Amino acid sequence: MNPALEASRKLLYKVVSDNTIAFSDEKDARRWMSGFYVSNIQFRLAHLRQYFAEDLNAPELDDMLVHWPLNSTGSMEDTAFFEEAIPCVENLSKRICDLVRETSIAV
Repeated sequence: MNPALEASRKLLYKVVSDNTIAFSDEKDARRWMSGFYVSNIQFRLAHLRQYFAEDLNAPELDDMLVHWPLNSTGSMEDTAFFEEAIPCVENLSKRICDLVRETSIAV
């Protein structure tokens, strides 16, 4: 069996049987886990865009989802994805803080 697939199988078994995993478990299954985390980032960014695009006014979010559409994790280079995702998330975090501040002042 493929080593990455075997590590993933062991990780899932441990999650189901023990309801817990440690960093060392994630490290052993890093190829699968990186896909999990990348997919989670993609889903969260798509959700932000779907429901809050007008309020966020963040063109980098649109760019992110054009370059890295949902379900593209199997064909992507993680390093390239993170090089674009990290600044996007940083800018979104700042914009969300600004929106919260603006809303707090208005109330």
